[in-house]
Amino acid sequence: MPTKTDVIKNLDWVTERVSNRVWSVSVGVLATALAYIIESTKQDGTPFLLPQQVVGPAVVALLALIFDLLQYIAANSQDRALLRRMEKQNVTQLPYDSKSFWYTIRNTAYWIKIIFCFISVLWIVFLSIKRIISLF
Repeated sequence: MPTKTDVIKNLDWVTERVSNRVWSVSVGVLATALAYIIESTKQDGTPFLLPQQVVGPAVVALLALIFDLLQYIAANSQDRALLRRMEKQNVTQLPYDSKSFWYTIRNTAYWIKIIFCFISVLWIVFLSIKRIISLF
């Protein structure tokens, strides 16, 4: 049976993996969007997808990256505030304030980055499939 310490360690590990995947997938969507614009499918230089078609998924992928960064800024601010409280109260242990501004921002940013990442992937995959079908 896992202890509270085990659960916290596992959550830290999972959160890091999720963030790494959000970065990888979002950057992949951005690279795919740029590749579609740059790479042509015909000799006349027509891109696989037009810039106005890929701007949506690219912007959503960028937003996923921004919210990932915001999550870490909020976590840093939350931890610094907790450390100041510990030092002020001269204690070595205090719980996180789950109603604090930074705690709320941190949790909200976590879920928003995942949602934006999924949206950007689904959007670029939909556009790609639609374009491939139109080539036949």
